[in-house]
Amino acid sequence: MLSNRDIFAEHLSHMVKFPTVSHVDENQMDFEPFYQFHEYLEKTYPLVHKTFEKQVIGRAALLYRWRAKESGERLPVLLAAHQDVVPEGDYGRWKYPPYQGVIADHRVYGRGALDCKSMIMGQFEALEALIAEGYEPKQDIYLAYGYNEEVGTTTECPSARLICEHLKAQGVRLGLVIDEGGEIVSGSTAGVKGLLGNIAVAEKGFASMEVYKTGKAGHLAMPGHNCVMADLARVLVKIADYPRPYRVTAPMAMQYKLLAESVDEYKTYYENIDSHMDWLIPRLEADPRTGAKFQTTLAMTMASGSPSTSSLPERVSVSMNLRLLEGDTVEGILKDFRELAGEESGVKIELTAGRNPSPASEIDMGLFARFQEALDQIYPDIQVVPVICIGGTDAFYYHPICDRVYRFSGGRRHPDNGPSHGYNEAYSLETIGDIPQFFYHFLRQF
Repeated sequence: MLSNRDIFAEHLSHMVKFPTVSHVDENQMDFEPFYQFHEYLEKTYPLVHKTFEKQVIGRAALLYRWRAKESGERLPVLLAAHQDVVPEGDYGRWKYPPYQGVIADHRVYGRGALDCKSMIMGQFEALEALIAEGYEPKQDIYLAYGYNEEVGTTTECPSARLICEHLKAQGVRLGLVIDEGGEIVSGSTAGVKGLLGNIAVAEKGFASMEVYKTGKAGHLAMPGHNCVMADLARVLVKIADYPRPYRVTAPMAMQYKLLAESVDEYKTYYENIDSHMDWLIPRLEADPRTGAKFQTTLAMTMASGSPSTSSLPERVSVSMNLRLLEGDTVEGILKDFRELAGEESGVKIELTAGRNPSPASEIDMGLFARFQEALDQIYPDIQVVPVICIGGTDAFYYHPICDRVYRFSGGRRHPDNGPSHGYNEAYSLETIGDIPQFFYHFLRQF
């Protein structure tokens, strides 16, 4: 039997006390908190550690395996999450210290409470309960917890890739991967009533670029024709105006088709949404979070110029980030932007980090029915649908050994949660049992 909400909160509270902060350069990471976190897991979940074989991959990645007694031809299931968290920032802006795991205001506060130690907690709680009940899986179960997901797009050595390479070398082929990325949300995001279980079957690509131009420093009273900032601005306007049309990819088309029975007035639109873009686009424009699932997005985030208001800059630059929809590539976008700038402008565009969109996993309706059955135990009448993950996850690295890489935390989006990378990150006690319950009911089917 699963533990109760108070136990979940207590365990999550302890987990966030370990400052498992990742850095793009592993040599600048403090791994001692990771090792202390590992010891806490061993102490708190003894049945899991007695039942599973455990390996440490790389510096601190955890890989567990439960060997089924008679797996036959059934492919293993892998549950993933990540141990690392983003830096806490200014302590003074936290209501409670980020690594004390304070339980207050009907929440568990702390860096990593939402992203994503709650998922590690939920998976361990579910397995500890199942093992205590005598549950025996019909296929192998793996647990995989990387240590640098938060810098996975920029580090030279993503720990999830190390895990995947290790499994591939062992000849392992997975039948299913479940990582973070999808969640339980209000159906209003798709124009329907009730709740949706968003199972992300693909994730967008990622590209960070710097747009810059160099010039001659000098006194502002004698600028001449030296206005590199204006030259840069003209290019930036071209980039901002560059068409990034809304497109309907296969997962989103399937989502709307599955939801067609839940609407009345626009049922025919939902059944064939890509033929009704004139109706869809105004709704996407009004909801940027949903719109991001239909478009390659562009955000300009940082600008730099002269260090003084009284001198001309030697170099001006703007940093920008794109999240690429399936069909776009890092190489293609970079090429188009450089052509927009033109050599005559003197403006340079450099890629600082990036990776293309993931493949879209097979939408296995049999597996989706299992998600549905498990979630019905928590939220009756919830609807399970495919979606695209707009962020980057460790799941990206498992596609070479798995055709069904799904992103779903099992948790419900709640106004008291988060912000996951911001100050006062927290997890609501109202929904803290959702993740353990989901994995408990889901794994019982295997």
